[in-house]
Formats: sequence, C-alpha cells, structure tokens
Amino acid sequence: MIRGWGKKSSLVMEINSKAPVRNKKDLAKSLGISRQSLYYHPKMAIKDLELKTKIEGVMTLHQSYEHKRIAKEMEPIRKGS
Repeated sequence: MIRGWGKKSSLVMEINSKAPVRNKKDLAKSLGISRQSLYYHPKMAIKDLELKTKIEGVMTLHQSYEHKRIAKEMEPIRKGS
C-alpha cells in the first residue's frame, strides 16, 4: 500500500494498478467508496512523500516541536542570519 495518503485512496490506487478491468460502478460498490474516488490521481505524489519523510525525521528527533518549529527546522540555513 502507498504510504502517505488516506486508506481508501491508497487502496483504490493499488487496485487500479493491479486489478483486471471491471465495471467501475461494481468495483466502487464492493469497496464501499464513491465511483469518483476510483479516478483519483495525486498531482505531486513524489514531492508530497519526500516532504512527509522530512517532517517525520524532524518529529523523531524533536517530538515536542509544533508546526512552526518544524518548519523552521526544515528551512535551509541562510547566509548572513
């Protein structure tokens, strides 16, 4: 399963890539999701997963950091500051 997306969208993307061609209506009904979810394709999948990995890395080192400190930790060090 692809890590980083919701459970249903990951399941749908995995099924779409491996399953034989079926009627989309029946497939959506058997999965318990809307038919529209079968057509979901993330636009920036690789970039999102890279960002999530960086955030998780900061979180493992500094578990008490909030979102502002995580963002500051992730930004590159600027010259002159």
